[in-house]
Amino acid sequence: DAPVITAGNTTFTEGGAESTLSSGLTLNDTDDTQAVSATVQITTNLQASFDTLAVTGTALGGTISGTSIVVTSYDSSTGTLTLTGTDTLANYQAALRSVTFNNTNEDPAGNNLTATRTITWSVRDANSNAIGASGATGTATSSVTLNPVDDGPTIVGLDATSTNLHIQGGAAVVIDANAS
Repeated sequence: DAPVITAGNTTFTEGGAESTLSSGLTLNDTDDTQAVSATVQITTNLQASFDTLAVTGTALGGTISGTSIVVTSYDSSTGTLTLTGTDTLANYQAALRSVTFNNTNEDPAGNNLTATRTITWSVRDANSNAIGASGATGTATSSVTLNPVDDGPTIVGLDATSTNLHIQGGAAVVIDANAS
């Protein structure tokens, strides 16, 4: 039997801290106690240059503390985070509960056209009981709702020491040519 994954939804606010995707995720398998790999993928509305997935406290290529699970890769072009290594379902569940989403775009929702990302979770079991076919894969989906923030305009380049003065009745004076 394939693993059964139940994942919850979350929100992400522009400019805020990365959001944990599903801290209450559950992972069960009626006939296996181990998994060999997992993927978490942004499957809709991916902003490849801005969206990222990561495992809290573990760099790419690093082993998750206390486990045999390695954060193998994050492919930004497909939005896919890959974990590998034979380990218990409990350790995979803990690792998947710590997966985070971040977006660095000043318009993460694309003018509210793509305000939601669908996340697809996939876990392949290790067939540790040696019954049936090797490596059944279970999947689930969840979502991230993006909350854009209306950023006000900013003025940069002002010269606080400007001595350009306007004299009443005189010609116009540029106060600060560096302001934008």
